[in-house]
Amino acid sequence: MRNEKMQNDCDMKNFFMCLLLWVLSVSVLFAQTKEPASMFARDFLPVWQRAQAYTLEVAEAMPEEQYGFSGAEDVMNFGEQMVHITGNLYGLCSRFIVEEKSPYQKPSAKALTKEEIIQQLQEGFAYVSTALMRMSDEDIQARAPRFWAKDPTAKSVIFLLMRDHMTHHRGHCILFLRMNGIKPPSYRGW
Repeated sequence: MRNEKMQNDCDMKNFFMCLLLWVLSVSVLFAQTKEPASMFARDFLPVWQRAQAYTLEVAEAMPEEQYGFSGAEDVMNFGEQMVHITGNLYGLCSRFIVEEKSPYQKPSAKALTKEEIIQQLQEGFAYVSTALMRMSDEDIQARAPRFWAKDPTAKSVIFLLMRDHMTHHRGHCILFLRMNGIKPPSYRGW
């Protein structure tokens, strides 16, 4: 019985890793077939793709039954961290980059499976990447609407903020993996 469960777990991991590699290859193919419209996008896109791939690897590494793990009462659990990343991607990109109503309605992480959370992350990354690819040099340096209490800032800075925010919450998730005895994926910064 235990060997059968281990085999099923390995088959699921292999399936998700193949799916992840397929999504990444499609993303890279898209980036190669369509030239980014701005110099910022040409420089930032490879960094963004590595960050999103690493985040998806971290999301895959945690077993679904541990998506509710947080290690402390006042900290978002693993699944909530991933849903929060997704909500931030849509929120910042829609409000400050494309200046439209967000198409994302943030659900409760408890209502989602691991697969659904990862799917939403992938869709959030695609939403941001699509916006990035379409922006001209003029667009990317345009001022975003008032950013909370601060003065307007260049839209390029919002992309950097999205990456920084994702890194912050991914760091929590890496710690949660370690606290559960799971070796996190190797860092891929460059």
